[in-house]
Parts: sequence; structure tokens; C-alpha cells
Amino acid sequence: MTRLSVLRRKIHLRRPRLQNVLLSTHLIIVLLPLAGISVLRIYESALIRQTESELIAQSAFVSAAYKDALLKQLQQQHLAVDRYGRQVAEPFRPDDEQIWQPQPVGLDLARDPVYKRAGDALPATTEIVPAAVLAGETMQNILHDAQSITLAGLRIVDVNGVVVASTGSEKGMSLVQRREIKQALTGSRVSMMRKRVSDSKPPPFASMSRGANLRVFVAMPVMVHEWVVGAVLASRTPRNILEALYGKRHLLLLSSVVLILMVLVLTLFTSYTIKRPIRALMHQAERAVRGEKGAVVTLRHPVTVEIDQLSQAVAEMAEVLEDRADYLRHFSSHVSHALKTPLTSIQGAAELLLDHGETMSVSEKQKFLQNIIADTHGLQELVHRLLELARAQVIKTADKACDLVPLIDQVVERYWEMGLHVHWHGGRSCRVKIDPPVYQSMLASLLDNAAMHAGDLVEVDLRMNRSSDDTAVDLVVSDNGPGVSDANAKKLFEPFFTTARHRGGTGLGLAVVKKLAMAHGGDLRHRSAGDGAVFHLTLPLSKPM
Repeated sequence: MTRLSVLRRKIHLRRPRLQNVLLSTHLIIVLLPLAGISVLRIYESALIRQTESELIAQSAFVSAAYKDALLKQLQQQHLAVDRYGRQVAEPFRPDDEQIWQPQPVGLDLARDPVYKRAGDALPATTEIVPAAVLAGETMQNILHDAQSITLAGLRIVDVNGVVVASTGSEKGMSLVQRREIKQALTGSRVSMMRKRVSDSKPPPFASMSRGANLRVFVAMPVMVHEWVVGAVLASRTPRNILEALYGKRHLLLLSSVVLILMVLVLTLFTSYTIKRPIRALMHQAERAVRGEKGAVVTLRHPVTVEIDQLSQAVAEMAEVLEDRADYLRHFSSHVSHALKTPLTSIQGAAELLLDHGETMSVSEKQKFLQNIIADTHGLQELVHRLLELARAQVIKTADKACDLVPLIDQVVERYWEMGLHVHWHGGRSCRVKIDPPVYQSMLASLLDNAAMHAGDLVEVDLRMNRSSDDTAVDLVVSDNGPGVSDANAKKLFEPFFTTARHRGGTGLGLAVVKKLAMAHGGDLRHRSAGDGAVFHLTLPLSKPM
């Protein structure tokens, strides 16, 4: 095994398999929602809003109960409260009508700030309203009973922010310094989050919510006749994600198993629909590498459209490469044969001159030298034609169009001066996207072919015709020679085929012209006629801009 093969094998071993890539991709897709929940804290915000909604409801009930207890105390004493919460000697008046005031939730971890831990309650600096104290005492047991079920901390403060009822130990203390109490005493409901700092040990897994790092606070004003007579402060630690997931652990476990099974099934299905046809293509490619012709064909069961298109493209590419390989094989054989004859002649003449030059006459030496020169010219012409053929394979269409009539006029005039009778019937302007030297060389090759094969008294007739739909122009080149036999007509455009090799023919002229015409979207065809040879050089007309 060569070093290159070993290196390729090492690289192959390091690359992942398609099946593993698909499995990893599917697992990542499954885990993306969980990652989104973790990063964006969407689910945690939902839990916080759920806690906020519960606290609003509890605060509303506590506020209504405290308001009722306060008004009863005032009614018993035939008193009322003014807008500042002070008792006044005024008979109790109930609210004239009920006003609907829904309280929407809106806390969001991604948007709302988390304030620092609230400070401790401070000693009260104002006198507590006696009616508020009595109402608070009636609410004390209610708050404790509610806390045992809701787990929420509940506090009721009077109009000055002094605690009149609490589930904690702040009764008689002031909370007016807190942000939420200040805003609630102005008549607005407040929802906010504060950091939770606990000095106790982390709770067990079953009590995970007690280990959360924040707490939700809702402060709701108590209103009488549109006057604020106190506020209710409710707080609770929301459930966290782990607690919610733990509560649904059995369902999540079952869902995870189902998802993993689905991922495995999808991976196997995708692997089957992609990996199997790709393996078939690889097997065909390996057979083609070993030299088996026709090994690469379109797959019978490609499964997907993309694999079918890939299979067709690979089969077409393999067919083109096989044709190109056959062409190169035949081309190299023809080139070696075409070069071998003049080289052998040159070598023989040079060896004779070297061995017997001293005994040869001057005329014999000149004859051998003339043969060498003639063969050299033939080799130069062959090399020139080979270069033209190579250029014809990769030539690009010109960007600008040119008129063919003046180009033909120039070529005809040149060949008249060389003694070839060319009858050009002229034509109207025909614009084609082609470089002028290229078209002139194509026409010159056709005229040279006529001069070489039609005899000494050759005459060429040139006519230009447009197609019926006016999309192409056809230049008809006919001569008065012996014409082309049916057997030779089949091989007329094959490289190196010629019946005039003894007159210096290379067999590449017509092949080059045909390649150039096809490269420009046209063609070169031969038509049988009674006398002489007739060629049609067709090119597409340039569309007007």
C-alpha cells in the first residue's frame, strides 16, 4: 500500500459517516426547543406570570375582605374615612355602583428588572387608624389559613403603610419605605420581582421552589369611594423549571423515549433513501475506475428527485468521458500515423544523405532535400491544423456581431488573385456573433478543400440563403469536382480522414470548420449532388438589441 493510499485511508477514517451526521442532526433538532427554553427563559417567565396571576387573585380577595371588615367597623361607629384615611363623623355610604377593574399580568424575565432583596420593616412613626387595627385583627386568622394552602406571604397595611395584619412578624411595623407599597398607596397595582436570599440549607428536590433565587411581589390598593385606605402585599416564590419538569417526569420520560425512537426511525429512513443510492453510485464509479465501459448508468431506484438528477448527471458525465477517452485514443492513433509517415520519410532521406551523400549527384541530393522540405512543410501544416482543432474545442462566441458579406468579399478577392475561380452571388447584410478572422478561416478552409479535391480547373459557387424563420444564415459552397462518394461522405468530418494526403492534405480542415460552426451554435453539412461537392455552412443570426 502506497503512502498516498495510507493517507487517504486515515482521512477516510477520520470523516464521520452519513448515518452519524443524520443522527446528530436529528438529536440537535429535538434538543433545540429545550435549549430555547433555557436560553430565552420562556417557560420560566410563564411560571412567573402564573404566580403573578395567582397573587393578584389572592390580593383581590384579601383586599375585598379587608375593605368589608374596615367598613363594618366604621359603620358600627357611625364613622367614615376621608381621602387621607382619617376617621370622620359621617355616616357610612356604600359605593354607588360596581366598577370592573380586571388586572392583567405582565412580568417577563427578558424585559422586567429583578430588584434587590427588600429591606426589613421599620418602626412605625405615625398613629394607626383604630378602625384599621380592628379590621386587621379580624383578617389575621384568614391570612394564616390562606397561607397554609397558597404558600403566599400576605400583609395588609393601612393608609400610612403600617402593617395591621400579616402572616409574618411585621405587625405594627412600617413598610412605607418599600417601592411597591409606595406605589400601591397612590392607587396603582404593582407587580415586581425581587432577589431571594436564603440563609437556610438548600431544600430537598421535592421542595425545589423554596430554593429559587427570586420572589414575585404584588401590591394592590384597598379603595373606598375612590380613596386609598390601605394596601395588600402578597408575595411568593414561583415554581422553577426543574420543579415543573420534575412534576411531569414520567410524561417527559415517555415523550423522550418516543422522540428518540422517532429520531432513530427517521435516521434509518433518511440513511436508506440517501446512503443506499450513493453507495450504488460509488460502486459504479469503482467499476468505471477499473476500466469497465458502460458501468455508470442511471439508477433504477433513486428514491428522491435529487438523487435521480445526480445519477443522471453522473451517467451523462461518464458517457461524455468515455466518448472523450475514445476520441483521444483514436485521435492519438491518427496523430501518430499522420506524423509517422513524414518523419519516416525525413529520417530515410537524411540517412541516405548521410551514408551516400558523397557518391550522389547534385540532382539526387536536391531531390532528397526537396522531399525533406516538403515533409517539413507538411508537418508544419499538420501542427497548425491541430492547433486550430484544439482552439475550436474551447472557442468562445464573440461579444459583438459582425456583417458576413464584407468578410466573404475579402476572401473571394484573395482567392481570385490566387487563381481560384470563385463565383460569389452576394447577399444582404447578415450579422452573426463571430470574430471576423474565425469566419474567414472557415471559408478559406472550404475553398482550400475545393481546390485540393476538385482538380485543376476548379470553379466554386458561393450563395447565401436565409432560413424561412430568419433566424440563421446558410452559406452554400459548391464546386465542379468529382464529388464525394457515399462511403467517404460518412467519414468526411472525422479528423485525419483525407483522400488527398499525397497532395499535402491533413484531413483536419473540414473537422476544424465543423467544430468552429458548432461552437457558435451552427453546423457544417455535406449534401450529395450530381456533380461536385456541396457544403452548407450554417450559423445563427444575431438578434437585434
